[in-house]
This record gives sequence, C-alpha cells and structure tokens, in this order.
Amino acid sequence: MKFQGVIFDMDGIILDSETYAERIFEKIFTELNHEFTHEFFVTVLGINSEAENKILIDYFGNEEDVLYFRDQFNYLLDKGYEEGKIALKKGAYEIVNYLKEKNIPFALATSSPKERVEKCFNNTKFGSNPFEYVVTGCEVENSKPAPDIFLKAAELINCDIEKCLIIEDSFNGIKAGRASGATTCMIVDILPPTDELMENIDMIKEDLLEVKRMIKNSYLTEKELASYFDHTNLQPFATEEDFKRLCDQADSLGCRMIAINSYPVKFCKEYLKDSQVHVGAAISFPLGQTTIETKVQETVNAIKDGVDEIDYVINIGKVKEHDYDYIKDEMQQIVKVCKDNGVTVKAIFENCYLTDEEKINLCHIAKEVKPDYIKTSTGFGTSGATVDDVRLMIREVDNQVKVKAAGGIRDLKTALKYLELGAERLGTRMADKIIEEFKAKQ
Repeated sequence: MKFQGVIFDMDGIILDSETYAERIFEKIFTELNHEFTHEFFVTVLGINSEAENKILIDYFGNEEDVLYFRDQFNYLLDKGYEEGKIALKKGAYEIVNYLKEKNIPFALATSSPKERVEKCFNNTKFGSNPFEYVVTGCEVENSKPAPDIFLKAAELINCDIEKCLIIEDSFNGIKAGRASGATTCMIVDILPPTDELMENIDMIKEDLLEVKRMIKNSYLTEKELASYFDHTNLQPFATEEDFKRLCDQADSLGCRMIAINSYPVKFCKEYLKDSQVHVGAAISFPLGQTTIETKVQETVNAIKDGVDEIDYVINIGKVKEHDYDYIKDEMQQIVKVCKDNGVTVKAIFENCYLTDEEKINLCHIAKEVKPDYIKTSTGFGTSGATVDDVRLMIREVDNQVKVKAAGGIRDLKTALKYLELGAERLGTRMADKIIEEFKAKQ
C-alpha cells in the first residue's frame, strides 16, 4: 500500500526518551517515598499531562506531591535534552529525510508539550525540529487513546486518515491510531506487544529503518525491483541453452547479476558482452568443503574468465568446530584476491546448519574482513533464507557489510519482505516470475 502520509509519535519512536523518563520517574518517586513500578509507568505512556496528572493524584493521594513531581520531572527531562542525553531512535534521521526527499507528507503527533518539541531536537543530528507539522496533546480535546490528535495531524498534512500510516509504541497510542481509521504500526520500545495490543496493530516493525524500507518498497518500479535480483541457475545439468536463456532473461528484466557455477563463466561473459548484467561465479559450491588454496585458485580462474562477482561457500565444518581463525584466514585470502581485481565478493554462510551464536561469530568476522556481502544460503541446503536470519545478519554487521538473501525466494511477498528487512541482493531462480507478479499488481 502506498501511504499518502505518515504520522509519528515522538517519545519512544523518534526520540529514545522513554527509558530516560522512566529513570526520572523512579528517582522522584523514591524522593517522595512512593513505590515505583514499571507497570505504573506504562499506564501513563502516550497521554497528555492533564490525563497524567489525574492518574498521579489517584496514586499519590495529594496534589502537593503531584506538583513536586511535575516540576522535577519537567526540569530533569528538559535538562536531559539540553545536555544531549536523549538520542534519536534508530532510523529516525533516515526515515524523516527519505520522506522529505520523496515529498511524502508527514507529521508529529505527541503528548509532549509544544515548548519541549521545539527544543528537544537541538542536540540531535537534526540540529533543530525537523517537523513542519506538529500536533501536541494540549491542542486537542481528548487525549490518546482517543483519535483526536491523529485526526488533526492528518488534516494538517491534507491527507485522508485512512490512507495514513501511524507509528506508535504505546498502548494508548496504538488504540488511538486504530480508532482513527489509519494503518497502525508498532515499534516495540518499553511496551511488549500483548494480546490486546495485537488486536489493534496492523504491523510490527523492529525499527524505523524497517519502516522506511517498507515505504520505499511501495514506490518500487519494475526496473528497481529487478536490480536487486541475482538470477540463478546452479543446477548440475544446466546446458549452454539453459545459460543463454538465463542471460536473456536477466538482460531483458534488468537483473543485477546471473549466478552460475564457475565453469560457464567465460561463455556467459561473452554472451553478455553488450549487457549491464554482471556474471557471478559460485565457488566451492554448494558444500564449501575444499581447501583454502583450492577456493582461491577457483576464484583466480573465474577472474581470468571475466567474472564480475564471486559467491564462495565458507567451510561449514570449520564453523561447526568453532575454528574461527581458519574461517577468518579463508575469508581474508578470498576477499584480497577479489578486491585486488575489482571483483565483488560474497561469503555464503549456509545458515540452515548453524546456530545463532555461530552466525553471529561469522558476522563479526565479516565486519572485520569486509567482504562486500554476506549471504544466507546456497539454496541447496535443508532450508534457505529466513526472516530471523536476515534480521540477525543485518543487525550484527551493522551497515559494515551488505546482506544477500537466497534460497526459497519464489514470490513477490517474500522478496519484498527481505528487502524491507534490509537485504540488498536477492538470489533466486524465479526472478522472471516474481517480476511478472509485480507487474500484475501494478
């Protein structure tokens, strides 16, 4: 779905303020000799100060403590902003700038007071408030979980609320978003997605980078989608006619690369001499059980034959032995040969045979050695790419290395999901069918 507009909550979505605020709550409650619990803090998330004061009076039993709490809380939170102790949430800077670049309207709908909004971004990467359109809790009659604040924000950006995406992290905010008629997206911060919350949520995303990629996917063109694909034929019985068909499809679709074994590299490179499509060779495929010297030599031979990219399979047995020095040496030698010759290099993990700890250790080696990509699977193991594996790899390499998802990508929904998670290449035999599905949906 192409959203007409995007409406953000601020605390816990744009700014990492709720963890900081909870520490302030605990400090002041201790000073006032009142018991503090996380459960109490959750009850005041996403509501304006007037509604919060009613809860505090019921809890404290007197207005004097509420006034003291309010003065101290505002002072300490504002001080935190002034001292730069409250950072942006992951992806906040990127998604706001993306929406500006694409002229997609967006607004901030927050229970925080307007005076705080105007200064809380000053010590962040933004440097000042990046939101042209802001609605605060005191500007509407009813606080969240009523939908008033989101309805007013949609009106400000001149968008139909039913075609807006609302991004929230609190129970009250999610309920308000659902009541407004918008699509609600939860990013988990302090509050876990309970059964009751799940009834009001249209989607859950890990962070704002994932949301940005989801929005970007909705604006993809056919050619942009095709450029993510490594169109593949790694079958042992493939013939020259099969390779011609693969090359012709990749060229006509606009795929980034064809993925083949190393033997037909020379043939395919010649066949694609007038094309922008890269030729990629799979090394030590699909088992990875050859020596480092053999893998390096196969890589050198493929480079001599004109290869543009290398996808090599790591020694899976050595990973299972936890001989990470061997894995690092293997990766360093192959990466060096490729970098010295201007060839893109990808390390295939074959995650279906690995524990999460082993995958994480491989990611950390890759962060140090820096192949261009790490790749989930050969497509010949017991399973291919999974959401959990792609998410883990993206998280652990932390933008230092790109991620390629491969194996089991047979439809548009799966392809778009991996792009949303952050994969920057997709390996599949079904690129032509996926693009046909994409065209049919336009």
